[in-house]
Amino acid sequence: MIVVIKAEGVLVGELRSGVDGTPLAAKACGRINEGDHVVAVNERCLLPHTSLEEVSREFSEASRPVRVLFRRPVRSVAV
Repeated sequence: MIVVIKAEGVLVGELRSGVDGTPLAAKACGRINEGDHVVAVNERCLLPHTSLEEVSREFSEASRPVRVLFRRPVRSVAV
C-alpha cells in the first residue's frame, strides 16, 4: 500500500501487487480502496502528521502485527 499526503489528510494512494502479480495484503483483503483515509496505526492517530517521513516512521516503528484504521471518504451526491 502506498500512502499520499493531501490537504484532506493521509490517503491510500495505491494498492500494490508483488513482483509475481499476486496482490499484497492490503489489496488482497478487498476492504481497502484507493482514496480511503488512513486514520491511525496501532491506535496512534495520524491526523497531526503532515509529511510522508512522519507517516513512514509511524508505519516502520509500529509493533507487529500492524493494525491500521481507515475511514472511507464521504462522497457528496448532487440532487
